[in-house]
Amino acid sequence: MAISMGKASAQAPLVVASAGAALASGYLLKKVWEMVQMYRTVRIVTCCGRNADHCLCGYTGPCQAHEHGKVIVFVAKEIVTMDPTWPSAKVVAVQDGRILGVGDQIADLDAWTKRPGVTCEVDETYKDCVIMPGFIEQHNHPLIGGTALSLPCISYKSMPTPFGQTLPGVKSREEAIERMSSIASKLPAGEELVVWGWDCVAMGGHLQAADLDLVDNTRIVLVWDCSLHFAYSNSHTIKHLKLTPSKHGKMNGVGTNPDGSLNGQFLGVEAMGIVMPIFSKLMQPARALDSLHYIVELGRENGITTMCELMHGGINILLESALYRHFFNHPSTPMRCVVVCDGQKAVTSCLGSVRWAVSWLRNLQRGSTEKLIFNNGVKFFTDDAFLGLTMCLGFPGYSDGRKGIWNCGERGAMYAAKMAPWWKAGCRIHVHSNGDAAQDATAEALSMLQRLWPRFDHRFCLEHYGVSAWHLHRKLSNLGASVAVNSFYIYHRAQLNTPHMGKDRAHAAGRLKSALDAGLPVALHTDTPVAPPKPLQEISTAVNRLSDDGEVLCPAERVTVMQALRMKTVDAAYVHGLDALLGSVEAGKLADFTVLDRNPLSVPTTELPNLKVVATVVGGNKYDATVARQAQFPKPPAGLLGPLFWMLSSSSSSAAAAERPTMLARFYRLLARLKGCTGWAETA
Repeated sequence: MAISMGKASAQAPLVVASAGAALASGYLLKKVWEMVQMYRTVRIVTCCGRNADHCLCGYTGPCQAHEHGKVIVFVAKEIVTMDPTWPSAKVVAVQDGRILGVGDQIADLDAWTKRPGVTCEVDETYKDCVIMPGFIEQHNHPLIGGTALSLPCISYKSMPTPFGQTLPGVKSREEAIERMSSIASKLPAGEELVVWGWDCVAMGGHLQAADLDLVDNTRIVLVWDCSLHFAYSNSHTIKHLKLTPSKHGKMNGVGTNPDGSLNGQFLGVEAMGIVMPIFSKLMQPARALDSLHYIVELGRENGITTMCELMHGGINILLESALYRHFFNHPSTPMRCVVVCDGQKAVTSCLGSVRWAVSWLRNLQRGSTEKLIFNNGVKFFTDDAFLGLTMCLGFPGYSDGRKGIWNCGERGAMYAAKMAPWWKAGCRIHVHSNGDAAQDATAEALSMLQRLWPRFDHRFCLEHYGVSAWHLHRKLSNLGASVAVNSFYIYHRAQLNTPHMGKDRAHAAGRLKSALDAGLPVALHTDTPVAPPKPLQEISTAVNRLSDDGEVLCPAERVTVMQALRMKTVDAAYVHGLDALLGSVEAGKLADFTVLDRNPLSVPTTELPNLKVVATVVGGNKYDATVARQAQFPKPPAGLLGPLFWMLSSSSSSAAAAERPTMLARFYRLLARLKGCTGWAETA
């Protein structure tokens, strides 16, 4: 035993030394790996030579104005620049779609207009109008939203159409069933009826299969609710999709009857996926391009120059990317689009590989153009819908005891872990977060991410930010977050929600003033089709907080007109990392303007919704906002796969690509021809 102990004692230093060497080598390997990861992250964040967090990655543009060409000087009664250094002007010079400078008189622009080799045109079209930076719809869904708004409508609130009549809202379940029955009676036998707009809070509850069977039980009848988070079907649809209680009845959000049979309710993002095959038929390229044109015309009529898709891949990433490239890159489209990808859909499309999905998103940026901007954004969902009251509230919860839906799964470290690969890769993260419990869970995830991998100027943004509190403002401000608020939550929902959560929380939804006071950057949006894309109404609601009947809803949260204008222009650009290119009228930025008949800073605040949008200017090109424009992009024939492959093989933004197609383009064109598609059917 003594000898054994002696040997052990003699070997002890060797064991300790070996262990120390192993630990040291492990530590060194860890540090080397961290350096490699940091290098990879820096490469991703600066892949075009500038910080992708707040600059258009993939499009750098010239740093020097061209020495030759035409300079257009727009003259206005007043230009509200949203640039605090030069807040107002009367003239703005534009060359090649970008702003050269502003001034109070044309002579102030001589440095640009008097250059040798440059011709100057003075445009006085808007000399009696007010020019603003182009309004930015910070969060909407051009494809899904345009599809929903162009469907037969049963919304509770009246809904505008592009340059046409306003569709009256329906105020009861019976009226909704009557309107749907009338529409169904005019359809050919067997044709599907897909309707949008049911409001379960305003209309007293969810629809069921028994309700929709009264409309028609010989065809598919499917209703998309106003928030796009719920769907309702008749019994025929349940049979058509071969849905069974044993397979689908226990899924989160799928409704059942007392006997266990399916009742036609699909509540929440997960349950909605079950009926997505029906909605997907609306995404055939010819139909989908019409939907995009519909929502762009509606937005342009109301002064929007940039839309932001916040759930790219919600239907199918390949299809949506092809549609967006074809539509927004076409020279005739009077709108820009910023694209943020659905994180979970991206991972699914990359066969479950998060690393592949992150790399794919990085590479997607390199395909950005001035009109279609893939800017390194990714989206997550914490809770569910504000409109349907499936958002997650903290104590005391809902007065009727209902529970919200957590779309993120397990909160805390597990939720932060889902975001971590994207966060470490330098992506900007946007999070759907409606209830105050969801804000707390989202803030907790951000706090964990900062401890894991500290970042500055990350532009992490909480989207919708419906129910919140002062302590949440301060916590998020300390973490460097920003928020994007749907002001229609106040205007459309405060009085409807009062019985369910109390007047104090219902009326304080969309806390804007206190968020600004806490130092949070704030943007406004409509989340179209949740609300119509009407920026002047958004601004009015933020300033006045008036209900339909004139009640002031939580007056302490009102903001000034200038603050509200920032939320629709430069601060909306900020949360997307595009404030170097959009959001104000100043030298170096893209020449996007909204032209109004009067100055919103000078009229009574109650007049804000009544201001007239005269025109929009996108990249220096003028578009009359009082006249409808016919679509001019090439339109594919009917069908899905053939037209999709043809769009993938073609690039409307590159003539050279069309003349000398790549091998991949030739492959897609071969697939299109095999599917019977040999070219564009027509110019839309």
